[in-house]
Amino acid sequence: MAFLGTNKGSGDGIPKMMFTASKNWTPTVTYEAMVYVIGAGGGGSSNAASTASHGASGGGAGGCAISRLMLNASSTYVITIGAGGTNSLGVGNSNGTAGVNTTFVCSAESISITGTGGGGGVCSNSGSSKGTGGTPTGGNIANYKGGDSIATPNDKVSGGGSVGLFDVGLAGANLADDSAYQEKALADGGNLHGSMGGGTYGSTEPDYMYASSVQAPPISMAPFGDITANISGNNNRTTGTTYSIDTFRDNQQMFSEGGNYHHRSSTYKQVAPSGPFAGGNGIMNTKAGHTYTIGGFATLGGGGGGCTNEIGSGESQGGRGGRGVVLIFPLSVG
Repeated sequence: MAFLGTNKGSGDGIPKMMFTASKNWTPTVTYEAMVYVIGAGGGGSSNAASTASHGASGGGAGGCAISRLMLNASSTYVITIGAGGTNSLGVGNSNGTAGVNTTFVCSAESISITGTGGGGGVCSNSGSSKGTGGTPTGGNIANYKGGDSIATPNDKVSGGGSVGLFDVGLAGANLADDSAYQEKALADGGNLHGSMGGGTYGSTEPDYMYASSVQAPPISMAPFGDITANISGNNNRTTGTTYSIDTFRDNQQMFSEGGNYHHRSSTYKQVAPSGPFAGGNGIMNTKAGHTYTIGGFATLGGGGGGCTNEIGSGESQGGRGGRGVVLIFPLSVG
C-alpha cells in the first residue's frame, strides 16, 4: 500500500509535478520520487427515446500504477498521456469509447509503466451492463485496477468508476431510477472511500443543496489536497448572465443543483463534473422539455457518467471520461 508523507514535495521546497500532456522529459536534477501513472477513464454510455428499456452504465476508470524511482538528470522519460473516452449527443443507444493508456517509459533504465485506460460504458438490455476499469502494469509498489461502474439493470443508469490510489478503484453505490424523480434522478460515480449519495432524490431536494430530508450531506477527503478541476462561464452556479468559476477538489462530487448546478438551460440538463479521480455522476430524465440530457464528466482518470433521456424527442450523451495523468512527488533531490 502506497502513502506519501505530508512533509514531502512542498514543505521541503521541492515542487510536485503533474503531466497532463505528452512530452519527452529530462529532469534538470536527479530526484528520488513517487510516480503515479494513471490511465484515462472510459466514456459513459447513453440511451434516448426509443430504447428506454436498456440500462446505461458509466465508464470504467483508468488503472493506476505506482512506483518509487530514481529519476536521473542524464535520462529522458517518454510520457504519453491518454485521452478520456467519449460519447456523442444523439438518439437511440450508444456505448462510450474506451479511455486511452497513459505510459511512462525510459528504455535506457528498463522502465515501462502503463496506466491502462478504462473501458467505455455499455448500453444494453442484458440487465447487467457496465464499464470495466483498466488493469495497469509496471508499478514497482502497486498496480491498482480502475473501478468498474456498477452493474446496471434495464431502465437504470449508473455513474462511472473511480481511480484506485491505495486499493482497487470503486464503483458508485446508487443507480438513477425514473420512479417519480423526473429530471433529478442521479447516480453517484465511484469515490475513493465509498458512496457520496445519489439514488434517493425526490422531486425538489437537489434545489436545496442535497437530499436533506433523506440523507446527511456528502463528505470527502482529498488524497493530495491540491489538485482541482475548474469550470467557468454562465449558468454554472447561477442563472442569468452571472459569470462564475466553480472549483472541484480531488475526490469531490457535486449533487446539488445549487441554483443551476446541473441545469444549463430550459432544454439542456447536464450534471456537474466530478473532481479528479472520482467517477462522473449519471443522470436519468423523464421530464418533457429537457430535450438534451448529458451525464457527468470525469476530470482525471475517472469513468464518465451514464445518461438516459426517456422523453419522446430527447437526445442523450454519456459523460466524458477523465484524461490520464502522470504525477511525480519528489522525496529527495540529488
